[in-house]
Amino acid sequence: MFSFVIALIYLMLAWHFQRTRWAGRSPLLPVRVEPYVLGVALLAHAAVLGLAVVTPLGVNLGIGNATSMLACLILLMVYCSAHWQNLSGLYPLLLPLAALGTGLQAILPAQHLLVDASQPWFKLHLLLALMAYSLLSVATLLALFMTVVEYNLHHVQNHRSLQQLPPLLGLERLLFNTILVGFLLLTAALISGALFSHSRLGAWFLPNHKNIFSLISWLAFGGLLLGHHTLGWRGRLATRLTLLGSVFLLLAYVGSKFVLEVVLRR
Repeated sequence: MFSFVIALIYLMLAWHFQRTRWAGRSPLLPVRVEPYVLGVALLAHAAVLGLAVVTPLGVNLGIGNATSMLACLILLMVYCSAHWQNLSGLYPLLLPLAALGTGLQAILPAQHLLVDASQPWFKLHLLLALMAYSLLSVATLLALFMTVVEYNLHHVQNHRSLQQLPPLLGLERLLFNTILVGFLLLTAALISGALFSHSRLGAWFLPNHKNIFSLISWLAFGGLLLGHHTLGWRGRLATRLTLLGSVFLLLAYVGSKFVLEVVLRR
């Protein structure tokens, strides 16, 4: 019940930010109040999520909880970053996704108790993986947002609606900085996962869907960073490679969990 209430608040805030940041209309909510309302919604989301994930039987990271956790972390990272750079134009894209993740927590309550949650290598791997997925998901939103801004610059005659949005070059710089940090975290997550796998199963790499798609995503983001540094890749090529790497990362974690827990009910 509380998850649906939080999802409704996110959708109302998404409509507010779309109205003020994208449509250039007068705000219904004072600008100075926006961070507080969003902050309260984030705190409520985190509280509901904490009660669902930390159970007497152990850590429950079923697909609903995992999706909601990623949505909460992504929104939190953008919320904190907005104190240094104007990223409020991302909220019309981000808040509906956060509402979807919060709603899925209630719709897909399948349990997936982590039996290895007490082992140090697994804790490190889980923390690094969640941070990497969250940061690279933010990079995906930035890539999508850059596409929207670029389209508006070329096709919209009245640019007053874009005055409160970050400049395209600033978004591109933020995109590559986010990808770099996310790539380093993903690298550390893959290494810690290999160490955990070797300590528990005696194998450095298990050729399952999660590991294979994670490795392909790592190659895509690594290739993009290398191409940007050596060949000056940017613009549409950068956004397309970002989206490609994100698709494989989504398949690696959420896609695998959806097939196992919802389709196969394992």
